[in-house]
Amino acid sequence: MNFDNKVILVTGANRGIGKEIVSALLTRKVKKIYATARDIAKLPDFADPRIIALQLDITDPQKIAEAAKSATDIDILINNAGIAAFASLLDSPMNVLEQDMNTNYFGTLNMIREFIPLLENKKTSAIVNMVTIGAFVNFPMLGGYCASKSALFSLSQGIRIELAPKNIS
Repeated sequence: MNFDNKVILVTGANRGIGKEIVSALLTRKVKKIYATARDIAKLPDFADPRIIALQLDITDPQKIAEAAKSATDIDILINNAGIAAFASLLDSPMNVLEQDMNTNYFGTLNMIREFIPLLENKKTSAIVNMVTIGAFVNFPMLGGYCASKSALFSLSQGIRIELAPKNIS
């Protein structure tokens, strides 16, 4: 993919894969990166003027709407933010398992829905959903996480078809 002069929003940019995605993008000729986190004070100092820190909790529809109003110029949405509850499917409280689904599946879906109107106005645009091997293999004590990533994989396959007529990859 050509990242030259592209504006990219990366969710969950404060650590792990999100931090590494931002660092890798900074080696390219990107125009701007919106680096998001629930707490922007926890974002690394990327020491690059192309970085715009943006507070975002993908489980909060109001915060998603605010982010979309701030990042109206994006070409690429990278949905990376997520959580993983280390919990048994059989005896963990349901609210613990629901947090995985609410963040990894519904939070990502809400991001996509909110940002589609911005992306469809671009000549070329894309959505990247970060899915893990956990979408295909369920690991002990990560059942809720794996189920949410499996749902996200299925969602990604479905929206690929729905977004094709809008020229969103």
